[in-house]
Amino acid sequence: MITSKPTTKAEEEALAKEAEQVYRAFVKEQSRLESKGGVKGKLPASLTKYISGKELARQETIMNALHSQGIRTEFDGPLVVRAEPAVFAGLGSGHLVSMTFCNDGSNARMVARDGSSTPGRNIQYIAMFKRDEQGILKINSSETRTVEKCAG
Repeated sequence: MITSKPTTKAEEEALAKEAEQVYRAFVKEQSRLESKGGVKGKLPASLTKYISGKELARQETIMNALHSQGIRTEFDGPLVVRAEPAVFAGLGSGHLVSMTFCNDGSNARMVARDGSSTPGRNIQYIAMFKRDEQGILKINSSETRTVEKCAG
């Protein structure tokens, strides 16, 4: 288990692979909860096992807002996730790795309580990872922005 800045190419590749696996599992569970209309109150362990810190607070806010506003997400197919190379330098705050992902929302739509819907968006997601007290790699903070399309 890599617990500090990777020093070899093999360590970098292993940490990037682990981070991508965490992110893909996170997106799968996040999408499942969004399709059910979010969450009221605390997030379930099925999601918190992938997130911590600022990201945990961010996701709790998002999921509670979906629930209170009666919004759910529908998908016509799988959510496509594209990963870009990992960044290991200059992260600060104890982050081990940062990766950029693109979630293709072209096959999704947000459905309101009244049945009206809006198309999904393509989201660029920059995730910063660190290990928790048990050594589990989690998304600790993130930045997102809407993009026209997921390139590649």
